[in-house]
Amino acid sequence: SLKSLAAFPIGVAVSAGNENSSIIDSGTGSQQQAIVFKQFNQLTAGNIMKMKYLHPSENSFTFTQADELVSFAQANGISIHGHTLIWHSDYQVPGFMKNYNGDFGAMLKNHVQTIVSHYAGKVVSWDVINEALADSNDGGAVNGFRNSIFYQKMGANYIDTAFIAAH
Repeated sequence: SLKSLAAFPIGVAVSAGNENSSIIDSGTGSQQQAIVFKQFNQLTAGNIMKMKYLHPSENSFTFTQADELVSFAQANGISIHGHTLIWHSDYQVPGFMKNYNGDFGAMLKNHVQTIVSHYAGKVVSWDVINEALADSNDGGAVNGFRNSIFYQKMGANYIDTAFIAAH
């Protein structure tokens, strides 16, 4: 198996929760489970641990689906890599963040700390920020960074804020 060949985690991204082809589903997930259990020792949620899923509105966090995946992984001796605390992609940024008029840095810090604290001891690693740097063909880039809502509100300081909060 792949996992037996490396001294580091061998992971795979999976659908979970209410998504189609959820690995947890005893019907459609059973074939996936056979492959995952044999080949991999780490899981990454394809979507359900992203911002829009975990923090859909300013004053609410929704952990149910991600908690189910974490419990499933723990029950099967598989670790979880969290993906992702912050991502620029417009369809994954919660609406309230796009229109936030308060202290954006404090909101971002609360977002990161709440999620990381909830999964402390259960998630072994995180993608703190996904794709902060611009692609070479990104005409909207600013100083090599994606011109995301996070960059617009805080400049490159959002990266420091997020990593410090995650720590």
